[in-house]
Amino acid sequence: MNDSSTRAIGITLGTGIGSAFSVGGRVVVTGQGVPKGGEIWDLRFRGGIVADFISTASLQRSYEQRTGQWAEVRAIAGLADTDRNARETFEQFGSDLGQVLLEFSSAFRPECVVLGGGIARSASHFLPAAERELDGLSIRMCVSELGDHAPLIGAGIC
Repeated sequence: MNDSSTRAIGITLGTGIGSAFSVGGRVVVTGQGVPKGGEIWDLRFRGGIVADFISTASLQRSYEQRTGQWAEVRAIAGLADTDRNARETFEQFGSDLGQVLLEFSSAFRPECVVLGGGIARSASHFLPAAERELDGLSIRMCVSELGDHAPLIGAGIC
């Protein structure tokens, strides 16, 4: 995946949403389709910003609006196989993520999007909805194999 034509986006899903754009295995912060500094969290989206819809707080808020109960993301994920509200919370999150990627990555034309961060541990609950939003595009989505070690490795490279 490190040839000079490979275009990828890394997304960290957690307290907020982090992003990195890569061409040929090198992070880029400018260029065709790359938002200022390679950041998408603060881009305008649905009357707010991306982080209002893609974050731990957005997942918790969505679940609380459906149930009247606040819960940790891990607890919501634990219920998603048996509880309709938890399942729909993750499906909405995935749909929102897919729409964000569709809107803010189409000019960049990535071949893949790699997801990391704490929320990515629950990808099985939201990834299908995100992929439906990107249907017809040649964008492969996957979860990072590095898990919680990715930030440490990234910091070590800098």
